[in-house]
Amino acid sequence: MWSWSLYAVGWWLTPQGHRYFWVAFDVSDYNAHLRWARQAWEGKTRFANLFTTERHPPCTFNLHDWLIGKVARWLGISLHLSLRLLHTVGVVVFVLAAWWLAAPLLTAAQQPTYLLMLCFLGGFIWLAMPEANTFIALATMSWFVWGKALAALLMGSLLRIGAQGAGRRAGKAAVIAIGAGTVLGNIHPYALAPIGYGLMLWSLGIAVGMKQEVSQRFKQVSIVWLVALPAFLSAALQALAILGEPVYRAEFQFPLETPSLWLFALNYGVTLFLAMGAALHFCRQSPVPRMSLLLVTWLIGAFLAVYLTPTAQPRKLIEGAHLPMCVLAAWAWHELVLPRTVVIRRQPVLALLLLGGVAPLTFWVTQVRNFLHNDAIALHYGG
Repeated sequence: MWSWSLYAVGWWLTPQGHRYFWVAFDVSDYNAHLRWARQAWEGKTRFANLFTTERHPPCTFNLHDWLIGKVARWLGISLHLSLRLLHTVGVVVFVLAAWWLAAPLLTAAQQPTYLLMLCFLGGFIWLAMPEANTFIALATMSWFVWGKALAALLMGSLLRIGAQGAGRRAGKAAVIAIGAGTVLGNIHPYALAPIGYGLMLWSLGIAVGMKQEVSQRFKQVSIVWLVALPAFLSAALQALAILGEPVYRAEFQFPLETPSLWLFALNYGVTLFLAMGAALHFCRQSPVPRMSLLLVTWLIGAFLAVYLTPTAQPRKLIEGAHLPMCVLAAWAWHELVLPRTVVIRRQPVLALLLLGGVAPLTFWVTQVRNFLHNDAIALHYGG
């Protein structure tokens, strides 16, 4: 319902005799993906940049946008409606993947809190960044939803492999990781930057902090990196295809302002502070639990990616950080907060809604207002 709510309002507000084009929030980002979907609809598998008159060869492929075009062609529907359908499927996959990610770490009582934080809660402010705020991604943009879902599947697999090592269950997790990671590297490689930084920190923690034989630690780290390698190779191929062509390179080198660390802290609010409490709790243990360590390093890696990676658009590299943050925050809420607070323990869901529900609500109201008052996101009239 949340993922369709803005679009349902946009359709309802469309004046009689006009047509709603099924877009919201950031029209330019929609069009960036629909330009490739249009070419897929035409039967192409290599996509050119349609936003320029400069002559250049088609040089990239995006599975997400290819599916939008193909579904529209097969079903005889518009590209916009095809995008909405793919978004709906992505929301279902995301929720299942997010649940699967946290299953080894959270109890049955903690899982609903985690999903509530992840899907519907925010901080004290909201940054207009679907890559940072899951509630914005779920309400608006399919490619961010699929990016987060695939990141959850990849890291959920690596969590299990890192804890179990070799074995039958680890083999199944490796298959999921390789498949999800390869697709992620193609459709939304930004989400791999935090994972890469996180895996490097995790490897360092395993190397110096675990009470195991050196050979065992080396084997454990090597298996995890070997399983994650196809994701990074897929992302590298996509980067070479885009950055190797001058027209595309100019587009992706357009600078975007990166929020300060304090703005990110305000954006995530109580969720980030709870996650920090859980991280400190786990890091004081000796040895640090391997699954918990990977989540902590993934979260730290996201902020390192944003502020250390030399790129024109580093803000996009926060993609996926909300997942480990909410897992850690849900654990801290149940294990560190509720046992110590009688008043909150009586109405824990209400307390969470009061702490984190204002930002999603104001975002939704703002977008509904923009349908009527902002030409950039207004209702699009057509014949």
